[in-house]
Amino acid sequence: MRKNYLWMLAALLLCCLSFTACTDEMMDNAVEPGTDTPTEDMADYTVMLYTCGGSNLDNAIEADIIKAAKAIKADSKKVRYMVQYKYSREDNISKNLPVFTPSGIGGHLYRFEATPAKLKKLGNNEKINLTNADIYGTQNEKAELFQPDSIANFLKYCQKVAPAKNYILVLSDHGGGYTVYEDYDKSLQAKTRGVVMDDNVNLQSISCKELRAGIEQSGMHLTLLNFDCCLMNNMEVLSEFVALTDYVLASGHTIAGEDHKAFVELLYEAAEKDNFVEAMTKFAKVNAEYNHKIYENNKLSTWARNVDFVLTDMKKFPAVLTALKEFTNFIIKNYKADYADEYQFAAASCYQYTPNLPLYDLRDYCEKVDQYIHNVKLDGEWVYTDNLIDAIEAAQLTHTYAITSEGYEEGSFNLSYSVSVGGKGFIGATRTKDAPNIIKGYTKDGKYAELNMETLKLEAKGVAANHLTWANTYNRLEFDIATGWSTWLEKNPGFPINNPPYDNRDDMLPTGMPQSAADWQNSIIAIYNASYKTIKNFKFTNSFSVEGKETAKFGLMNSQFYWSQGGLPAPVKGQFIVEITPRPGKTGPWELILEKIEYKPLIRYKGKDIPAKSFTLPNINLSGTSIETEGAEAAKKAYINMVFFIDKDGNVTYNSYKKDDNFILK
Repeated sequence: MRKNYLWMLAALLLCCLSFTACTDEMMDNAVEPGTDTPTEDMADYTVMLYTCGGSNLDNAIEADIIKAAKAIKADSKKVRYMVQYKYSREDNISKNLPVFTPSGIGGHLYRFEATPAKLKKLGNNEKINLTNADIYGTQNEKAELFQPDSIANFLKYCQKVAPAKNYILVLSDHGGGYTVYEDYDKSLQAKTRGVVMDDNVNLQSISCKELRAGIEQSGMHLTLLNFDCCLMNNMEVLSEFVALTDYVLASGHTIAGEDHKAFVELLYEAAEKDNFVEAMTKFAKVNAEYNHKIYENNKLSTWARNVDFVLTDMKKFPAVLTALKEFTNFIIKNYKADYADEYQFAAASCYQYTPNLPLYDLRDYCEKVDQYIHNVKLDGEWVYTDNLIDAIEAAQLTHTYAITSEGYEEGSFNLSYSVSVGGKGFIGATRTKDAPNIIKGYTKDGKYAELNMETLKLEAKGVAANHLTWANTYNRLEFDIATGWSTWLEKNPGFPINNPPYDNRDDMLPTGMPQSAADWQNSIIAIYNASYKTIKNFKFTNSFSVEGKETAKFGLMNSQFYWSQGGLPAPVKGQFIVEITPRPGKTGPWELILEKIEYKPLIRYKGKDIPAKSFTLPNINLSGTSIETEGAEAAKKAYINMVFFIDKDGNVTYNSYKKDDNFILK
């Protein structure tokens, strides 16, 4: 996701990186960089915007370019703003943006400098004054975005026509972080998914390896690599660019885009004060506030209102990789199969940046491993987590974010960078409406596989795809070479399931896909806490039924658990059951604190805004003393059991049964 439009939510999981490129035949026109420009004639900063419409972003991209152009000072060459922009296919522009009139021709590639003089009026709207002279090359609709030669060609062009003391590459389009099954070498497969989406060429896209190769071929060292796209503050991605840029600006969450007017204005300030870091620190804060306001004003899904922007000093980033390598070596050395539950708890409770993509917070995950393994199982001082945190905090010159997820308060926890987390060589996170209990992904040998969230059974299916093997993907990453992280992903028995903020959304379908505003209806949410000893010694089964048909069933793997069932059309009758079974052995004192089971209509009902109604059901906590189950014929079970009815007007009635009634709705 890249811009602030409600219709874009449906395309969330198509979020991709953005870069624009041209075909090999265009390389005949490549311009070698100039080397003899006097310093006094150089710009302080040349911004190089490399962008593509991504099938539905052309109006937003044009708006960004216009804002930047208007902020450029005609009497100053301190900041220059160069653009290479490929429009979406014409039929997609007309379908996805029916009221938008593009400044250029669909499918065509344009190269120009954005200045106030490059703008024109079209009725009441301001447009970019694009002419045939701005069209770059021929056969533009076939320009391949992922070609390293194309990236290098644009950077060399900018170096020649807009020489500067500092170069900034801005990649603007959809973004998807790093996923093994989306970020692989195109030479291994004719068609690819994800990270730069160009609808003109069968959605072929660019991998972080190809982006790196393009920058290397240009011979340019960047002052800043700026990802104006979703989910790119990622360990696997950033590690590729350690030697190629001084700083990286990126967000780990989905974003509605950056404020390009503020970007240009702050670059002028950086030139005047000779303080680039201070200016970009301000810009990160501007972007966090800018995005948060957009999400609030447009009443987007509450999980989508989480936003962050991070400015990373790439000279200090290698220390993060070194600290993570030491951490990884330690947990592998001290690995024991007996710790399987602890590894599972850590994987299942670490922060997930967005639904259905395997992007989890590195610091949060490592702290959870520390908490469950070191504090419980290992003796002695464990310094590896502290060293990793120190390295992260040193590398992040600013990390500003706004978190509004239910269950989280800003300042109550720390985010870092997203990273892959998997178990037994499986990385995946995609779920579907038809199979909400199944996580889909790929194993290290490139086989499609499915993980059953209820049983934690992993089943590989089909024939291995060579282009998706770790040998051809993950193991080639600078990140894995530096840290050996894949070795832990292969050994780790714990799978990330039901991760926050995934399951605390009251406006999500069971699949994690947001509903359209017209379909938002009703939700039931269960929120409860349990101590580590409780979840260690008991088995929890949570089931939810609508009209007597079970729609979801999950086990409790976290000390805190947020679960919601959305998309309930009124009238509806349903049942929520929590079944607690002691494991064999002495359980000790235990307590399950069910903070609330709450029903509430969502923001909209049948397309209309309605006041929120909330009904909290009290006095349904369970607790007990020590239970001896060894040798017992059957362990005693306890139940939280609630049957509710929501009428056509959204009113709710309910019955809460005793824990030992075991009442089942027929």
